[in-house]
Amino acid sequence: MKLTALLRRKLFWTPVAGVVLVAAWWFAWMSPESAKLSSARQQQTSDQATLVSLQARVLQLRAVAKKEHQARQLIRTFDLAVPPQPDAPTLVVQIYRLATAQGLQLDSITDNAVNGASGYSTIPLNLTVSGGRPGITRFVNGLYDLRRLVTVQQLQVTGPSNGDVVSGRGGAYHATIAATAYTSSLGASSTAGTASTASAPAGG
Repeated sequence: MKLTALLRRKLFWTPVAGVVLVAAWWFAWMSPESAKLSSARQQQTSDQATLVSLQARVLQLRAVAKKEHQARQLIRTFDLAVPPQPDAPTLVVQIYRLATAQGLQLDSITDNAVNGASGYSTIPLNLTVSGGRPGITRFVNGLYDLRRLVTVQQLQVTGPSNGDVVSGRGGAYHATIAATAYTSSLGASSTAGTASTASAPAGG
């Protein structure tokens, strides 16, 4: 009887002890590890969200950088077309080179006034060129393609006079042009620069 009771107690307490050990192991090791795993998963989810946000931010910054680069190019183009100073010598050289490229003679050019306007100033140009008629046509068109912004207000073309000859092109035509250049300088001045008249400017 005593042996049987002892065996029964052993059979009863052995599973109980096993359950207690498993519970103790769960609470002592598995539960903290499970919490760590859950925390790690939450951190991973947060990190992924942060990564997505940063990638979107990088794309935004690249778009802004692209627009900034384009804006800088536009500003540079504008500064060349409408410089902050009249810069008459450079303007004269550009017009002279255009005339030469079209086989024309730049007889005279004056740009001796700067008129203040709202937000910019204008530089009246008066120039005369002579040569073949096709060259004069290309010259007038070319004025609009200069780096400097130039607009033409008046154009008067006269035909060749007696003895007025251009080699290989028949008689010479003469064009008198009233045009306007621009500067972002707001101050009016009595002179745009030192090169107010030129037939063959050098340098530049």
